[in-house]
Amino acid sequence: NFSDDISAAWKKVAELGYFIPIGFSPKAGLTFIVMLKKFDLTKITYDEAIKTSNIFNDLLMIDERVQVAGMTIIMDCKGISMRDMQTMGSKEDQKLSTKYFQECQPFRVNKIVYFNVPKFVEVIFRAMHER
Repeated sequence: NFSDDISAAWKKVAELGYFIPIGFSPKAGLTFIVMLKKFDLTKITYDEAIKTSNIFNDLLMIDERVQVAGMTIIMDCKGISMRDMQTMGSKEDQKLSTKYFQECQPFRVNKIVYFNVPKFVEVIFRAMHER
């Protein structure tokens, strides 16, 4: 049953604590932190994570505050390795997720703040921005 699967996935997200809403302000909108090291693919599948994320985004669409002020994402990359990044879905999955995030979100992402960024991630970001 789909709703049972989603309920179980939401429970895993809460238990892992990698996605934490931290508040709302008129300038930043809804702000939340993503702690990548806590995203453990031995405890939640990539598919479950994407489903819960997309449902959360759907719920945000009906929040008038988010419709007006958007959202801010803080990404803590502490302790993330190249191997961790490679296990977060196939390259095609990552490409489609990025496209969805950039082109299909029905609300504004005001800012994405990255910190504790390993060198290999900086190289990837530079390569992406040079295109």
